[in-house]
Amino acid sequence: MKQFSNSLDFLNFYFSRFKKKLGVIFATVLFYTILQVISPILLGTAIGLIGENAIANDLTNTKFVYLVGIIFITFLLTCLTGFYYSFEFANVVSKISHSMRVQLLKQIQKLTISRLDSTKNGALLSRFTNDLDNIQSGLSDTVLSLLSNSILLLGFLAAMFIFNMKMALITVCLTPLLLVITFLLAYKGKYYTEKQQFEMAELNSMLDEAISTHKVTILNNQYENVLKKFNQNNKRFSVVSYKAQLYSGMIQPIATAIYMMNTCLIIFYGANIALLDTYNIGVSIALIVTYVQFCHDFYQPLIDIATSYAKIQTTQTSIHRIFQIYQEPCETENEKKEELAEIQEIEFRNVSFSYGEKEVLHNISFKLRKGEKLAIVGTTGSGKTTIINLLQRFYESFEGEILVNHKSICDYSIDELRGRMGLVLQDTLLFSETISENIKFSLPSASQEDIERVAKMVGVHEYINSLKSLYETQISAVNDPFSNGQKQLLSLARTLLASFELILLDEATSSVDTLTEEKLLDTIAVATAGKTVVVIAHRLKTVMNANHILVLKEGKIIETGAHSDLLEKKGYYYETYRHQFVFD
Repeated sequence: MKQFSNSLDFLNFYFSRFKKKLGVIFATVLFYTILQVISPILLGTAIGLIGENAIANDLTNTKFVYLVGIIFITFLLTCLTGFYYSFEFANVVSKISHSMRVQLLKQIQKLTISRLDSTKNGALLSRFTNDLDNIQSGLSDTVLSLLSNSILLLGFLAAMFIFNMKMALITVCLTPLLLVITFLLAYKGKYYTEKQQFEMAELNSMLDEAISTHKVTILNNQYENVLKKFNQNNKRFSVVSYKAQLYSGMIQPIATAIYMMNTCLIIFYGANIALLDTYNIGVSIALIVTYVQFCHDFYQPLIDIATSYAKIQTTQTSIHRIFQIYQEPCETENEKKEELAEIQEIEFRNVSFSYGEKEVLHNISFKLRKGEKLAIVGTTGSGKTTIINLLQRFYESFEGEILVNHKSICDYSIDELRGRMGLVLQDTLLFSETISENIKFSLPSASQEDIERVAKMVGVHEYINSLKSLYETQISAVNDPFSNGQKQLLSLARTLLASFELILLDEATSSVDTLTEEKLLDTIAVATAGKTVVVIAHRLKTVMNANHILVLKEGKIIETGAHSDLLEKKGYYYETYRHQFVFD
C-alpha cells in the first residue's frame, strides 16, 4: 500500500505542473464519455424506428431522418474529442518524461560517492532506459485509458439502470466474477512483474560488465564462462518474464468469455420479453439492441482496465524503483555555510575511516600549509587515495577532524570546496567531445590560446597538431587517437588549465614512459609553483622534492618527514627507495 501511495505522490509531483491543461483534458474526456453513453441509446432508438417504419412500410419518417443525422454528428464529435484529448495528453506525457530524465540525472549526481560505488552501472542505466521507458509507456497507455474507462463505466452504469432496471441487472450480473478473477491474476502477476524488473537490471549490469571487460575476456580465453553466466541470467529473466506475461495475458480472454456469456443472457432475456409481448415488436428490438450495445460498451472498459492492469503494475514497479533513488542518501550541505577564503592550511586530526567493516585509515594526522607539497606513498590498499577522497568530501562518515583554514570541511559548501581543488586520476576519462572541449572541461570559458598553452606544457601539443582536425578532432569510442599515457597528459592539461589552488595528483604520471615522466615532473613543478600540492605515487623519484612525505602501511602512518630525513631513518621508505633505484 505504501508503494502505491509513493507512486501517486511521485506522479502528482510531475502532473501538478500541468493542472490547467489536465483540467481541459478531463473536461474533454467527460464530454467524450457523455457522447459514448448516449450513442447506444440513439442507436437502439433508431433501430426501433426502423422496425416500426418497416411494418408501416415507410422509412422516410422525418423523426427517423433527424435521428440518423444526430447519430452521425454524435459519432463525428466522438472521434474529434477522442483525438483531441489523446493528442494533448501525449504532449503532457512527453514533457513529463523529459522532466523525469533530467531530474533523475540531477538526483544521481547528488548521491554520495559511497552509494555510487556500491551500485552497478547497469542497475543505474536500467533506471534511465527500462524503467523510464516503462513509465512513459505506462502513462501514455494506461493513465488516460484508466480515467476515460472509469468515467465510461460510471456513465454506462447510470444510463443502464435509468433506462431499464431489470436489463441493467442482467448486464452486470457476471461483473463480480470478472473482478474476482482479475484480482487473483493481478496479484500473482504483480509478484512476477517486480521480479522481472529486478532481473532486467541484473541482466543489464552483466551486459555492461561483459562489454567493458571484453578485452580481458579475450586475453584469458573465457568466452564460454562469460556466455554461460549470461545464459544463466538470461534464463532467470526469461522465466519470470514468461510468468508475468502469462498471468497478465490470461485476463483478456477470460474477460471476453464473460462478456460473451453476458451478451447471450441479454439476448435470451430480451427474446423472452418479445415473446411475452410485454412491449411491441419495435420497442422489444430496440431494447435488445440497446442493451447488447450497452453490454459491449460496459464490458469493453472493464476488459481494457483488466488487461492494462499488468501495464499498470509494470509502471508502478518502475516508479517505485525510480522513487528508491530519491530515497537514497545525498551529499549534505551545512545550512550555515562558511565562506571559504584562500586555502592557507589543511589539517587531518586523528582521522579514521572504514569501508563497511574494514578499517582503511587509522588515526591519520598531518598538516599541509599553503605552497607546500605533500607526498603520500605506501603499498597498494594502504589508504592513499582515500585521504584525497575524504579531503574532497566524497565520504562524510569518518572519525576525527579534517580542517581547512582551522574550520571543519563540513562547514564549507561542497561545490566551493571542490572548486578549489584540481584532481588528476590514475584512470583517465575522456568525454565524447572534441579535444578542445575535453581540455577546457575544467574551465569552459578558456580561450583556444590557453588550451594550446597547457597542451604545450604537458607535451601533447605537437601530437594534436599532427591530427587531421587538430584540436577539433572528435573523440569517441570508435575514434580514439590517444594512448593511455596521452590521455593522462590531456587529463593533466585539463587540471592545469583551471589554475586550482590545491592540486591533487593520484599517480598522475603512472601511464607515461620514464623520459616523458621526467619532463612532466619539471613541467608540473613549474606549473604548480606557489600552489599547494598533494601527490600520491608509487615511484619515489616523483616525490623527492616534496616538503612532507607520509608513508602509509595498512592504513597507518609508519613514517613521516622529508626525503632526506626518511633516507636517514633507513626504514620502510629507505628500503623501497633503494630497491626502486637499483632496478632503475
